[in-house]
Amino acid sequence: MRAKIAVRSLVMVTVLIALLSSSALPALSLESQQSSWQSAQEDSAQAALDNLLALTLQSGMGVAFRLPAPAAAALLRQAGLNRPPWRNAFLVQAPYASGDPAYVQQPEPVNAQTLHWDPAKMDRTVSPQALAWAIINELAWVKRFEREPAPDVQRRAVQSWEGRLLGRLALLGTLFAQTNLRDPQTGLYFHGWRGGAIVDRAFLPLDQITLLWAWSKLATASPPGGNILVSPEQARQMVRQLFSALSGSQGLLRRPSELSPREAGLGVEALVSYAATLSSPQEIRPVLQLIREMLPRLSSAQGDWSAQAEAVTALLSVYRLSGERTALLEALRQWKGLQKLWDPQAELFVSRAGDAPVYLYSVQ
Repeated sequence: MRAKIAVRSLVMVTVLIALLSSSALPALSLESQQSSWQSAQEDSAQAALDNLLALTLQSGMGVAFRLPAPAAAALLRQAGLNRPPWRNAFLVQAPYASGDPAYVQQPEPVNAQTLHWDPAKMDRTVSPQALAWAIINELAWVKRFEREPAPDVQRRAVQSWEGRLLGRLALLGTLFAQTNLRDPQTGLYFHGWRGGAIVDRAFLPLDQITLLWAWSKLATASPPGGNILVSPEQARQMVRQLFSALSGSQGLLRRPSELSPREAGLGVEALVSYAATLSSPQEIRPVLQLIREMLPRLSSAQGDWSAQAEAVTALLSVYRLSGERTALLEALRQWKGLQKLWDPQAELFVSRAGDAPVYLYSVQ
């Protein structure tokens, strides 16, 4: 039996949200979609939350964190609950690099211990990318629960519990990265940690880019309930240090030609997120310059679904940050090109253009 995993249609909803939120865009017809736009949003959001909770509370796929009994009781009290929504939750503070979401026993309702994934198929390496994606999504749901509380009282209490717990895990993941993955000499983060030691000392671009994005989100997040382990000011200091390491004369952000189109797209989004943490025009100006230097890499994303979808969202992020219409027009061009990868018979986007299309399902 397999747990639900996110599919690429969720990423397309993200792209559509970005397009529709750009007021200068012409109206887009969604009549050909099988479900309404609102339904697509709700379905994708629920699936995304289910996936995140499956990873962080149920899967057992990561470095565990045992919440002390007094803290667990305080969490319930703050949320207005008498008992936790999940029994035997396995709290993951640092997810492993990969695993197979297959149950190894008959699942029982609300018993997280029966929802563990197959341990034999887990890569027990902790990578910055896996950690960063978890933190980004955890903080996104903390913000969403604060912004859009459920109308139902009981569901709102559960959301409060989930949000506080996810916020705690995001902060613990941050401390894990700072303690176990960061190289104090370079300010960059090693690629692999396992069993208490660094097992891969490489500094990969996507590791640094996703962590820059995660620290930026943390710096702009309102502090979740419970113990505040990392203050917004500490997060701003962390993200500034990482940006400095990445943007120096030999930093990888100074070498955009070495990045793949998808890495460049993620890099642009991370830089836009970082710019949101800054208030001084003097600090924002060099960030915008780096973004402009990376944008040409996005033009070569044609024919690759993942890279092209990332290019659309990155370009629209730039448009919302700077108001530059050229970014908006390029996003529209990429969006139109993306439609060529749609297979109406399969009702999926193919991964790449070609005679033998491949359909990929991904958690990212």
